[in-house]
Amino acid sequence: MASLFTDIAGFTGLVESLDPAQLAEILNGYFAEMTDVVFAHEGTVAKIVGDALHVLFPDPRLTRPAEPVDAFDAALRALADDVRDTLMAESAIGLTAPHIGVAARLVVVRMSPDESARVYVNPVVSWASPDTEAHDEGSVSMPGVRERVTRAARIRLSYRDLDGSALEEETEGFPAAVLQHEIDQLDGVFWIARLSRLKRERLLKRFGKGRPA
Repeated sequence: MASLFTDIAGFTGLVESLDPAQLAEILNGYFAEMTDVVFAHEGTVAKIVGDALHVLFPDPRLTRPAEPVDAFDAALRALADDVRDTLMAESAIGLTAPHIGVAARLVVVRMSPDESARVYVNPVVSWASPDTEAHDEGSVSMPGVRERVTRAARIRLSYRDLDGSALEEETEGFPAAVLQHEIDQLDGVFWIARLSRLKRERLLKRFGKGRPA
């Protein structure tokens, strides 16, 4: 079977002992049976979710920093709606504009199905506690695998809303981990970069075999 992925330079640095051919073999094993992958060429892979394109690992767009938002207009509101709709369709907790292929610093979070989705534009962690907590993390861009990730237990967040108003909030525990995870994604840091080398490689092999964590 010819490799679907011929350009995965954005991720090979995270899996030092796997050469591109080995990583491509793992990925082919996962994607070979998928019927909703709509584009898989030179490392770019995505699927259609409603009216949006959902970017999947190892698409290189997941390792590229997003651009700050400077126009708070109807186009931004439409983007937030697309991210929110994709989040709900995928039953995700958090999602960013880069997850749907748009390099903008926008995050949507919904901690539980009975809560309204919250939008964070240009979010920045302005303070993080020295104490840490570990939580199970994963990504809808890399479905079927999860791993424990250690992050700051409490954070202070500065961001703007869809009208451009500057806001600040403090949060702790799992919600703090979710926001740190999504801000990492805006910075081009895919969540597996927070794992040790050994855990990353084991997780990739599980992913290739389609086994849950």
